[in-house]
Amino acid sequence: MIILRRLATALPSVAGVIVVTFLLTRALPGDPAAYFAGVAATQQAIEEIRHLMGFDRSLPGQLRVISAPRLAPASRC
Repeated sequence: MIILRRLATALPSVAGVIVVTFLLTRALPGDPAAYFAGVAATQQAIEEIRHLMGFDRSLPGQLRVISAPRLAPASRC
């Protein structure tokens, strides 16, 4: 019972950290896709990274793409 109570109090903290981190990375200047692609990347490579990482979606859509793997239970291989 104590474990469930502690888990219930930890989940809002984890969600808050995810949201704050997401907002801080979006507040930085520049294109995050260009940053991840590197300085020698072509425009096509930047567009592919933008699509793969969800940067071409709205902000709520981007947050879903970023947070879904972190909030979902780990799958077994």
